[in-house]
Amino acid sequence: MKYKWIQKDVDLEKITGGIEDFLKSKKFKTHRNDDKGQHRILGIYRTPEGSIRKVIATVSGTPESFTVELEAGEQTSSVLRLGSLISLFGGGGFIVKGHEAADFYRKIEDEFWRFAQTIVSELKGSATSLS
Repeated sequence: MKYKWIQKDVDLEKITGGIEDFLKSKKFKTHRNDDKGQHRILGIYRTPEGSIRKVIATVSGTPESFTVELEAGEQTSSVLRLGSLISLFGGGGFIVKGHEAADFYRKIEDEFWRFAQTIVSELKGSATSLS
C-alpha cells in the first residue's frame, strides 16, 4: 500500500527514523538503506514459532511532496488464493499458517498507517525549521 502527502514540508530523514523506530518497537530487526532521495527500511520479525515475517517501508520524494509505501505479506495472499487446491492435496496446515500470517500483516499495516498519519502531522513544517 502507498500513500502520498503534499504540502506538508516534512523532514524525510525524521519520518524515516520514526518509521524505523516504529518497526523496532514491534520487535522487527531493521536494516536501512538511503539512496538518491529514497529511504528504504527492511524489517524482519521472527515469530515465537520460528516463522519469518518481512516488511519493507519506503519513503521517497521531497519534503513538500513525498510518498510512503509499505510492502507487507505479498507472499501470504498467494497461499490463501490457492487455499482450496492446497487443502485438496493435504496442505491444510499451510492454510492455517497463511491465515496467521495474513492476520499478522493486516495488524501491522493498520498500526503502521495510523502511526504514519500521526508522525506526518507531528513533523509538518519540520523541513523548513532546519533551514
